[in-house]
Amino acid sequence: MMKYHSSSIAAAIAALATISTSHAALTVIPGYTNPGPDGNPFLYEAKGTFSDNSVASWNVTTTVGGWSYVDLDPVKNQNRGWGHTASWYLVEIQHATQFQLSMTSTDAAARPGFVIYLGESVNDAPAAAHTFSNNGNDLVLLNDGWDNNGPGNAPGLSYVTHGFNATGNSVGGSVYLAPGLYTIAVGNGANSTTAPTDKTFDLVMAVPEPSSLLLTLLGGLFAFKRRRA
Repeated sequence: MMKYHSSSIAAAIAALATISTSHAALTVIPGYTNPGPDGNPFLYEAKGTFSDNSVASWNVTTTVGGWSYVDLDPVKNQNRGWGHTASWYLVEIQHATQFQLSMTSTDAAARPGFVIYLGESVNDAPAAAHTFSNNGNDLVLLNDGWDNNGPGNAPGLSYVTHGFNATGNSVGGSVYLAPGLYTIAVGNGANSTTAPTDKTFDLVMAVPEPSSLLLTLLGGLFAFKRRRA
């Protein structure tokens, strides 16, 4: 005879019912501009707001270079993105959630990369965004020319995570994000002679549906109880 803890199952079902009533809510502002206190809007292509943590997907097609020109300095430039040939997006997370990002290209020579920072750039020098730290290394040095968002106009955006595929044309990752604003830069890694701005990517930024995770956990609960019966 199979035995279950009815209180645990009831709690899981109640939580599932609560989550299932939520609705995906994604608002996108193309050409987003925020002049900020200095009057200079940053290089954002658009802003996407995920107002809850139910399933929602923001799909973008972008043609970019900008991840790195590694042939110019094989050591230093692997940490260096090129700001004006990358694409920049602002994401607002209003409820803590697992955030997913993927980049794919039909071009076999494409080498996609992305970086996520905590914060919106509102005090900056966009014309000086020639370099940015694409992987969290040399953050102060590489962002210092444009990121004046910290105390005393020091760099103020905080590195969260990054992804890069040096051998293939797709990359993806998932990170838990607390509520807040996040700056995301995406680009292509190449040497300076291969016209990296000609690489086109399908970019997907998504918040997964928590009910799917709960169903998995609920199934695991049933399986666990069956093994103990």
